Amino acid sequence: MKTNMSKYILVHSGKRDGYQIAKALYDADILQVFVTDDYVLRYLFSKERFLPLKYVCTSYKALFWSMLYKLTKLQHFQVKKDKALSVLSAKKANEESCDLFAYSYYGLPAFKLLRKTQKRILFQLHPHPAYIRGLFLDEIEHLPASRTSLEQEHELKGDDKHFDLLSKEAKYADKIYCASSFTKYTLEVSGIINDKIKVVPYGVDLKSFPYFDRNRQKATTINVLFVGSLNQRKGVFYLLEAIDLLQQAGIPVTLEIIGRGIFDEELLALFDIKQIKIGQNVSFESLIEAYKNADVFVLPSLCEGFGQVILEAMATGLPIITTEHTSGPDLIENGKEGFVLPIRDSQSIVDKIEYMFRNPLIRQNMGRAAYAKSRQFSWGRFSSILIENLHE
Repeated sequence: MKTNMSKYILVHSGKRDGYQIAKALYDADILQVFVTDDYVLRYLFSKERFLPLKYVCTSYKALFWSMLYKLTKLQHFQVKKDKALSVLSAKKANEESCDLFAYSYYGLPAFKLLRKTQKRILFQLHPHPAYIRGLFLDEIEHLPASRTSLEQEHELKGDDKHFDLLSKEAKYADKIYCASSFTKYTLEVSGIINDKIKVVPYGVDLKSFPYFDRNRQKATTINVLFVGSLNQRKGVFYLLEAIDLLQQAGIPVTLEIIGRGIFDEELLALFDIKQIKIGQNVSFESLIEAYKNADVFVLPSLCEGFGQVILEAMATGLPIITTEHTSGPDLIENGKEGFVLPIRDSQSIVDKIEYMFRNPLIRQNMGRAAYAKSRQFSWGRFSSILIENLHE
């Protein structure tokens, strides 16, 4: 695909969203340079080969800070890594006379360093930082047991100067993309002009997440699956409370947790849940097996930029229970592919899981509807919407 559009410098660290924006810009022939940290290492070890190295600019300073962060877990070094990438991207954009496409947390200080004639495009990966911080502080007041979990989050453990920088980032952007209507809402209530925000939902690879037709109408239990960080950002307390209440009421429910990243044992210890299986950082094959064995997927998050696991679970044919603070409202019609609930509502989770247990045929039909809906959300669609909107 050739185009006369202006070219872009793209900046972010790691394998954000599987490099989908880098792939979209490259395929559209509008990627000038991708400023990042470890793509070259992935290329050399044949983990990623979609982008020729001539399009990649590695920030070795960012790599250095990243290694220090991994060794110490001090956020100070992560902030330095982000800044190094941001500054280098502005330098390349000015040298090449290109526009800049930055993931959130890499937009500033680059946006300030660009010439006025150059476009500043932001992909808002997470909900607005000010909204998240307010939500987390409110959650700690509402549920003191969540303090340890939430104080590990980027929006609460950073210094005020850095937080102020992140909060202002979107105001400097000429155009903002985000993956969910909820993220867009958090930008709007934080003072970002609606007209420059575009929702571009993520996609899912149906080959990697295959469909399983679950004919378990005679099953005597209902198997609930959760995938993600075991922390209160994901609303884990409310999931555990719901499972505990169901088991106390005699509903034969099992819970499988596939943990990634933060693992808050303090939250887990608050409940004495029977029939629970926990796996941390499991293989991809084990993850797919967990999807296959589940009857319903639950993600009761307090806030998600999207919640990719929702779409992955739908692709495997699972009905979904999630909250309004995820991509749920963009993907799910209540009662059809699953249910979208308010945050902090353990009783509603109880009610929906019990409903699915007592109505296995309806549950099965919901799973099939979820799979059908997931087919509408491909990474090709994501790329097309993104590039078409850049043309405007």
